[in-house]
Amino acid sequence: MYTAQIDRNGNVIVCKGDTERNGYRILPYSQGVSMNYTQLTAQCRNKFAEYDANMCARALHDCHVTLQLNNHLPTDDPYYIKLWAEIDAIRDRQAKL
Repeated sequence: MYTAQIDRNGNVIVCKGDTERNGYRILPYSQGVSMNYTQLTAQCRNKFAEYDANMCARALHDCHVTLQLNNHLPTDDPYYIKLWAEIDAIRDRQAKL
């Protein structure tokens, strides 16, 4: 089971299990389901807006390593979708640097 969790700044994370992370609250199921790839990408663009080239490179590497570790996930899994939204947002940021 995965849960979508949001912090006070509007950052959304997808977590395995239903334990709330420090500073986050679980979105109700109906809200989590309505968060699509486009919305996640827009939110990730805000998250990475201030990243420099080195931070982007590290974040992109982390995303790809995480994808490799979770290669068993189906492509419609919320965590998989979130990772690709982050990757695309990081690539957009890198293109602007």
